[in-house]
Amino acid sequence: MLLEEEERKLANDERILVNRESFNMARKTWESTRKIFYEIKDELAKTEEEIKKLEEELLELTDKINEFEQKLYREGTNLKQIEQYQFKLELLKNEKSDKEERLLEIIDREEELKEELKKLKDKLTKGKERLLKWQEEIKLAEEEYRRNLEALRQKLAREQEKLKENPYYAKYKELKEKYLNPVAVVEKETCYGCFMSLPFELTKKLKLGQGEGSICPNCKRLLYYPE
Repeated sequence: MLLEEEERKLANDERILVNRESFNMARKTWESTRKIFYEIKDELAKTEEEIKKLEEELLELTDKINEFEQKLYREGTNLKQIEQYQFKLELLKNEKSDKEERLLEIIDREEELKEELKKLKDKLTKGKERLLKWQEEIKLAEEEYRRNLEALRQKLAREQEKLKENPYYAKYKELKEKYLNPVAVVEKETCYGCFMSLPFELTKKLKLGQGEGSICPNCKRLLYYPE
């Protein structure tokens, strides 16, 4: 009975399951962080492309501004032409100023993204190391759990094989279908299986060691008196 109870407790031990569930939750958190990392990485790549594009556009604008300024100086006698050039120059300079402002904003955002990526990368690296270590610990714990359970079941099988020679084993197996504890201790003239009082003669026999195979008249459990 003690071996069977030990096997039942070990087989229903939820610590391995809880540990595995905790690990899976931690892994999901890590995967969520990794997803954010790649989202920021994509944003950084787009930001860098936008910076490159703006820099190219600013170069083109600078060339155009220089070109119109040269035209303005070369053709300075034509007032109408001068006004047109000045108007276009003003537009180009305003556009350049807007793009330069936008470029500075994007450069600031680029620095922020790089800093976020660095922190997330460190977090992911450390998190992965912890997960791998934890996974190995769980694996070893599960292997030990399986070994202990198998060893216990083998021991239980050996003991059950020995008990086949016992004339009361069949009765024990029969009662086992009905009760988790088919054998009950007797104390103070009481069956501790059903907690009902026992006849005096029965408890006397058990105390004297003459009650082998005795059965509780109330619950029909096998009885024994503690030494």
